[in-house]
Amino acid sequence: MIFKNENNSRLFTGVYFAIAIIGLIFDLYYSGSVFYNFKPFLSLSLMVLYWKTSIKQNAVFFAILFFLLLSNILFALKQEKLIIYAIITIFIYEILMIAYIIRLLKLKDFVPCLIALIPFLFIFFYLFSEANGIPENNYGLLIVQNILTSIIGAITFSNFALNNYYRSTWILLFGLLFVTLYFLKFIEKYYLYGVALSVFRISETVLYIAAYFMFYKLVIDMETSEEEKKLDDN
Repeated sequence: MIFKNENNSRLFTGVYFAIAIIGLIFDLYYSGSVFYNFKPFLSLSLMVLYWKTSIKQNAVFFAILFFLLLSNILFALKQEKLIIYAIITIFIYEILMIAYIIRLLKLKDFVPCLIALIPFLFIFFYLFSEANGIPENNYGLLIVQNILTSIIGAITFSNFALNNYYRSTWILLFGLLFVTLYFLKFIEKYYLYGVALSVFRISETVLYIAAYFMFYKLVIDMETSEEEKKLDDN
């Protein structure tokens, strides 16, 4: 049995969701992208939560959250010259996230992932091909983002389909939330350009809060599972 400090877990989980709720309230009240200013604090609170509750405290997880934090800060500054750096940091943390999930799941057979990848690529590249007003200099960035998001969706969905046990539920939830978040952002930016729909903004905020907490949960559960297996083998 692996014991963790439940008091730390409850305390810092509460801090994470307290920041999230305050950010959501401000976003609703000011009817703007105020939540961007709260994202760095969410990343920091997840770092502390992981540090206090993980039995491994893996450096890769901290690296993922560091680049997530950096991208949040760059976007929050709202300076056009920094946008490209923010996008690059997004690519870095998503690549690290993909590698880390593969490592946690100990994936060896990638055929199911490749099969699951096809519908995700089809959906996102269909949306890409039909969208109007995408600047040509954004084509390459969107293609990379479509591929990375599709890979995350394919890994999480194929793992749940092949390994239907309770811990894989965290993986499925994370994948579902992460892909849906990207889908809504894409629709809002390239299909509803200039149309201010608060329901989209609030939905994206809630999905963001839930998605990264699910990522934390799946990492903690996979680490715990691995340690329990080691104890059973001994």
